[in-house]
Amino acid sequence: MTQFQSIRSNTFCNNAVPEGEYPAHAAVAASRTDRCLHALETLYPRLPVWLQNLGISVYGLAYRHERLGGQFLKAVADFKERDGWDANRMGRFVEEQLRRVLVHAIQTVPFYRHTWARLGLTPGQLAAFRVENLLFLPVTTKDTLRTNAADFVADDVARSQLHRYYTSGSTGMPITSYVTSEGHRRFLAAREARSFNWAGVSIHSPRSMLGGRLVVPHANSRPPYYRYNLVERQVYFSAYHLSPDRISSYVEGLNRYRPEFLTGYAYSHYALARMMLNRGLHLAYKPKALVLSSEKLTSEMKQTIQQAFCARPYEEYGAVEQCVLATECECGNLHVST
Repeated sequence: MTQFQSIRSNTFCNNAVPEGEYPAHAAVAASRTDRCLHALETLYPRLPVWLQNLGISVYGLAYRHERLGGQFLKAVADFKERDGWDANRMGRFVEEQLRRVLVHAIQTVPFYRHTWARLGLTPGQLAAFRVENLLFLPVTTKDTLRTNAADFVADDVARSQLHRYYTSGSTGMPITSYVTSEGHRRFLAAREARSFNWAGVSIHSPRSMLGGRLVVPHANSRPPYYRYNLVERQVYFSAYHLSPDRISSYVEGLNRYRPEFLTGYAYSHYALARMMLNRGLHLAYKPKALVLSSEKLTSEMKQTIQQAFCARPYEEYGAVEQCVLATECECGNLHVST
């Protein structure tokens, strides 16, 4: 029996972390930027459309710095360089990064420090881990993440640098995720290099978003059913107001701002495409691509979307937790980014 097999045999039959086996830590306070943005969101529904556009542009200014500043460009270049590596070199890189993450976790993250130490794990053992050894570590349940989110924040990260995000709860109860600006930039760099660029576009280009933010705050709001972020040249459409009698506002918004590529919910774009085709509505220009997520993009959906928008849809799978990213290449295959 190896040292890693003995670790597993001495833990839990269901390979899951038991509740209440580690000291609780105080909740992480929201950053100053997040507090300012929350105040803006509270005021937003009471503003006229032109001030809502201004507010979204202010939000876009802060958000652009958080996502595209710092080491963003270097991270993009690093992802592109790794695209040319062979399997052996990539395998070595993945293993090196795995060991770095595991050692950092046991040394600085309260949850893992207490849980893994109780199992007899040491930094030295984790520094020798291989990818196949991961199955010997106990599974951390979603309930544990949800109820003890602050215990997963590393001690060496300043709380003022953290941004708080919430998952949609599509598989059950939502959880809170804390991310640093640099962590957010690395994740977005992966999307830029291996999602947007593979589709022939860039996050720096004019784009649209059809998603779940309440940019049009009231159910009975009159058109337009979109708002414009001037800083990022992004037109944001409301997924909640999508219906046949409102479809002309969506087409009008696309024709007005002419985004080079469209992003957002896959099914919402499919529904929009079907309504456009049923009503004989067309765009006055041709976008370069659509990069769609949140739902599975089926063959039928791809065909309908391409017919309506005269552009190829690409599939993207990610998560608010920013722990996984799978993107579609020009050959139609999904690749997991590392």
